[in-house]
Amino acid sequence: MFLFTSLITLAALVATLMYLVPPFTNNGVVINHDSAYRATLAYAGISLVNTGLWFALAVVTAILGVNMVAGTMVPVEILIGIVLTFVPFLVNAGAIFLFGAAFPKLLYVRSFSSALWAALLLGVVTNLVLMII
Repeated sequence: MFLFTSLITLAALVATLMYLVPPFTNNGVVINHDSAYRATLAYAGISLVNTGLWFALAVVTAILGVNMVAGTMVPVEILIGIVLTFVPFLVNAGAIFLFGAAFPKLLYVRSFSSALWAALLLGVVTNLVLMII
């Protein structure tokens, strides 16, 4: 069942990256040469960069948590809770932006704001697909 869900989600996200993201971002994020193979490669690359960014964020959070004095931990946790509402979109947008900067012939990304809109759309599509399945 997990494999089926993963394949359906991947197909939906690749189709979204190819057909919905360009008009949604006003051609700010576009797969160059518009092929499913390139879109799959781009999504795999974005996923790898995303994983690295989440790992770096976890390391930084652990370092900050270890270095905090016990009395100041509660305000930091409240702040982190508020920030975590927006961090996933920022991390995903960062992954899209960095991958586009590293591989401009595969994925064109005009700006970070375009990447942020693409991340928002990909997040919505992921949640919709997972709700349906």
